[in-house]
Amino acid sequence: MPNKTASGLPVSHRSILFTILALLAIVISATATVSYRKQNSHVIPSHKATPTQQNSSKSTSQATPSAPVITSGEKSSTQSSSNPSESLAAPSGSFVSNHHPNSSDTLQSQCSTTPGAKCYIKFTMGSRVKSLTEETAANGTVYWTWKISDAGLSSGSWQIEAFSSLNGQSLSTKDPLTLEIQ
Repeated sequence: MPNKTASGLPVSHRSILFTILALLAIVISATATVSYRKQNSHVIPSHKATPTQQNSSKSTSQATPSAPVITSGEKSSTQSSSNPSESLAAPSGSFVSNHHPNSSDTLQSQCSTTPGAKCYIKFTMGSRVKSLTEETAANGTVYWTWKISDAGLSSGSWQIEAFSSLNGQSLSTKDPLTLEIQ
């Protein structure tokens, strides 16, 4: 006759019951973790946008003090490329269309790099980090249209940095201006 516990269940049934309870606890814990991560995602919802075509008789220069075009890059890390002929260009462009928006504004962002490279833009204030969805720059440029109110960016001064990567290479460029949300 098998050994029985104080509850009257055989020892082997008790072990199975504890195993089932442990697995159930793990599943519940994993589900809660995934739900928490989705709620606290650092990725800013955005809509892909395409550049607007301008009438050729008008000037195409749109540079303003609030939307500089970033042209110099800073290496964040570099590894050897699997194809040496494909050199990664540092990200450049108008990382935000307005550096002094209100929290209800919609912004446009642009990241230009090597065609086929992945690109994203990161916003940092203290320990808070948000970023635009990483996209592939099929033709060399990625465009985003996004709302500050959907992004989870609070009022204050946010550092802006764009990142590009291709074939194991990675480069970043810091915007010399901060995003000052009113």
